[in-house]
Amino acid sequence: MQKKIRWIALLMALVLSLGITACAAEAQTGFSDIPADAWYGEAVDFAKAQELMRGVSETRFAPEETFSRAQLATVLYRIAGEPAVAGDDGFSDTAPNDWYASAVLWAAQSGVVNGVGGGRFAPNDPVTQEQLAVMLWRMKGQPIASEAADASPYAAQAVTWARENGLAFDGFSPKQPAIRSQVAVMLQGYLSLKDEAAITLTVAGQPLSVQWAENSSVDALRALLQKGDITLDLSDYGGFEKGAPLPETLPENNEQMQTDAGDIILYQGRQFVIYYDQNSYSLTPLGKITGISKEDLRALLGAGNVAATLSLAKMQTQAEKKTLVAYFSATGNTRPLAKTAAALLGADLYEIVPQTPYTSADLNYSDHETRATREQHDDAARPAIGGELPDFSRYDTVILAHPIWWGQAPKILYTFLESGDFSGKTLTTFCTSGSSGVGSSAENLKKSAPGASWLESRRFAAGASETEIQNWLESIGLLK
Repeated sequence: MQKKIRWIALLMALVLSLGITACAAEAQTGFSDIPADAWYGEAVDFAKAQELMRGVSETRFAPEETFSRAQLATVLYRIAGEPAVAGDDGFSDTAPNDWYASAVLWAAQSGVVNGVGGGRFAPNDPVTQEQLAVMLWRMKGQPIASEAADASPYAAQAVTWARENGLAFDGFSPKQPAIRSQVAVMLQGYLSLKDEAAITLTVAGQPLSVQWAENSSVDALRALLQKGDITLDLSDYGGFEKGAPLPETLPENNEQMQTDAGDIILYQGRQFVIYYDQNSYSLTPLGKITGISKEDLRALLGAGNVAATLSLAKMQTQAEKKTLVAYFSATGNTRPLAKTAAALLGADLYEIVPQTPYTSADLNYSDHETRATREQHDDAARPAIGGELPDFSRYDTVILAHPIWWGQAPKILYTFLESGDFSGKTLTTFCTSGSSGVGSSAENLKKSAPGASWLESRRFAAGASETEIQNWLESIGLLK
């Protein structure tokens, strides 16, 4: 009997302890499904306090559930202060009486969203992590950043920006859906951003992406750079680092560190050091180089001394960049020429990626039943574009680059042109072909953007030189 009583007492104690734990979790966030020690708990508190996100019920937040594109547009609309809007958002899958209508209209008119192609917004689709980054990046003015290799082309700069500014959480995977807890974390990070000039690091002529630490040492480095750029002659030490003295001593924030490749540290307040291997010491963290492997970093630093330049980035935004080079390259021949044109002009680059990629069988010109053959002989064919489209309102000039298929531009170019308003813009095209000329391809494309001013088009052979492209750009007045 006594043994049975003891078991009952133990069971009651266990039940009470679990109840206390559950109540503690709910007391912190107001939601019973968020543990008290959840890594995202503070962000949920923040989003709730700012009235940006609500729970799915009075007691549940559903941190593991996905977040729709319409829900995100609504949250961003709240951040913007819910300004009055009027007009049409231009999407075929939204309606004026939808609960999210004003938010999507605002987002479309302000350039925060461009849809998913084919005139659709896809309001109920789960927002991906890179789409979330892109929308926040656009709201911030689209600051220039290097391109992340693991992101879609339209999101490459936004993903790097999110990582460099601490918005990306551990395990950030650009193309995966964003769950509600992750959305809260990125919203908190975005609203906590400081409007300050970013520090840029270039080593051996190559710009590197750096996630800078938040401490007084980095603040002092930023203040020092306001006097001008700093170029350092980094030399090797110990077989695991390269360093050089800064012109002035900075405050230290030493901590015991196990360094690894890419760590940037301050030693004794004066020595700027980049690690390419491991070491353990009391050091001041300055930042972490991202987006490059240990092997590639070691190769970039080289065997001898190497020049590194620190500077404050000009707060340039994509809104200041007025030229876009958009290209479609099914076999890879057009891509390098488009990149050359964009580099010569300092233009943005956008790859037109089909929602369903073309296979080699699709491009078999000798088979009249292949996909490409059918499309090229169907005036109504408009292959869908995968991913988000660029914000056409930000560009005055657009260059289209494409191959020639059966004497014409691929039909996906028509999809691209008919997905935006090019009225008043300057457009031109260049094509790549082994034998066919421009022919009537440019004239036919003009019909899909009648309000644009078109410049002379040009055909290039695959592998055309930079000089050839430069001469053409100069001849039509785009490069002076």
